[in-house]
Amino acid sequence: MKYSTLKNILPVVALLLGVSCSDETETLSDLKGGDEVSQVVLDQGNYALSKEGGLTEFKFTNVSVDSFFIQSDRPDWLRFDNIVSVPEELDLRLMAQPNNEWDTRTAKLCLVKGKERKDITFSQVAFPKMESSTQVIKLAPNDTVFTFTVKTNVPVKMKADVADGLAYIFYDQEETSHEDGKAWTITVKGKVPKNVGAGKASTLYVMGDGVPTADVIVWQTGTVGDVNPVLNNLKPGALAEFLSADPNTTPYIKSLKVSGELNGDDIYALRTVLTRYKTLKTLDLFGARIVSGGKAYLTTALNEQYYTRNDEVGEDMFRNCTSLEKITLPEHLKAIGIHAFAYCSSLPWIEIPATVRSIGSQAFYSCTNMSFIGIPIDGSQLESIGSGAFSTSSVLDDLYIPASVKDLNKLAFSPCRVLELHVKWVTPPDVVITKNLAKGRLYVPKGCKAAYAADKNWGKFSEIQEE
Repeated sequence: MKYSTLKNILPVVALLLGVSCSDETETLSDLKGGDEVSQVVLDQGNYALSKEGGLTEFKFTNVSVDSFFIQSDRPDWLRFDNIVSVPEELDLRLMAQPNNEWDTRTAKLCLVKGKERKDITFSQVAFPKMESSTQVIKLAPNDTVFTFTVKTNVPVKMKADVADGLAYIFYDQEETSHEDGKAWTITVKGKVPKNVGAGKASTLYVMGDGVPTADVIVWQTGTVGDVNPVLNNLKPGALAEFLSADPNTTPYIKSLKVSGELNGDDIYALRTVLTRYKTLKTLDLFGARIVSGGKAYLTTALNEQYYTRNDEVGEDMFRNCTSLEKITLPEHLKAIGIHAFAYCSSLPWIEIPATVRSIGSQAFYSCTNMSFIGIPIDGSQLESIGSGAFSTSSVLDDLYIPASVKDLNKLAFSPCRVLELHVKWVTPPDVVITKNLAKGRLYVPKGCKAAYAADKNWGKFSEIQEE
């Protein structure tokens, strides 16, 4: 057979036998993306994952990959969720965990064929974070300088609380150079003048985009006079730290205004001030929120322990706080527990937020100086009132009970004395009406007087009027 004829038929034989006559072999450079995103990843060799984590899918074709694996110095944050591998096709589903660390983290998807290896780098930025080295800085009257640090992965800006005459603080910050994707530390230096008067408390607000503020209270004790601090945007535990900063000055606190979050540590410290020193008279918690966490705020003689729960003035929380003359409850409070204000003998009145859904048994027991408990009628969410909730051992000027109350303990008004009781139920509920309560005047909805007068309990009122 002539050579030229043999040359022409060899490719056909090779094709029939499935044997390539070319010297070229399949390599990772021939790898293709099965979709547009996968092709871009191959071309660029990197991919940015969401900081929230989640599933990401890639498809590679045209080459049979021998093996593949994930390589990272922080294992398990990126892993395979599902794999489909057939000749000349590789489908991968990658699961990334949320990045709650400080820094951007990376991992490599390594594709291997023979002695070749192709790496695709995956990066994931961290959630914005910021953390101060302290929440409270305590200064003596002659201390004039202070410093603290802030760890962050976002740009920081600051301002000082200048409300209520507290604009006495000066500060500057040093921000060192840092590597992209890495957290860094800022040193804050401040200065205050010597203090020859009352104690002062100011707040430095440390702010950054996408992060809660990392505020620092600068607490400078005084030489004379009372101390009336205003503390804003507190983190859980910060009030406890503040109140323990100077035991010699704490007894002089007569008024305290707080916003932010208060846990068991904070309530325990607050109770200590109220029950031990008996000097704190005014407590404003309107902008505060009681949250779970921290230690027990009260341990009884029987070793019963009470812990904070979200948006609740818990059982016995302010019991025996006899110096308290005024308290403003948190704006979004949901519940008032059993004996919550029992024996607060100096408390003359209290306003219940419309968000409160339940008032526990004997919540105001033996509040002997109380003449007014304000329960809103319009927009009230109050649903439940426990037994003896208003047993103050005093005479209330008036008391309004909204129609939203469906769970009314039969002894809710026992014992209780009210000069004017305003109820909004169309149908009289089944409750005990004592002789002392019946001495007052009862106001009922229009058209309901006859029903109340005929009721075996409510009919004990000698005077019933419609409104």
